[in-house]
Amino acid sequence: MGNLTPGVTYIYERDGPTIYAREFGSSERQVVGYDQDLENKILGMPSSTMAKIMGIYHMSLNDPGMQELWNQLEMLYNLKKTHD
Repeated sequence: MGNLTPGVTYIYERDGPTIYAREFGSSERQVVGYDQDLENKILGMPSSTMAKIMGIYHMSLNDPGMQELWNQLEMLYNLKKTHD
């Protein structure tokens, strides 16, 4: 997850089950955790599975190869969703 600097004041924010931290006065935030109980309630899947999915997604944000695979997975999902 993120690397926080000791002695710095952070603002913590949540977007769905993802928890972010950003330095006071900055708009750049980094992932610091996930609310696994909320994940279970929303998606009805094991927390460990959701944590893996979120980890893959966040890795794909900074890795072009992973981003391409994520995009292909989304395309396959959308094709199957509309034809089932």
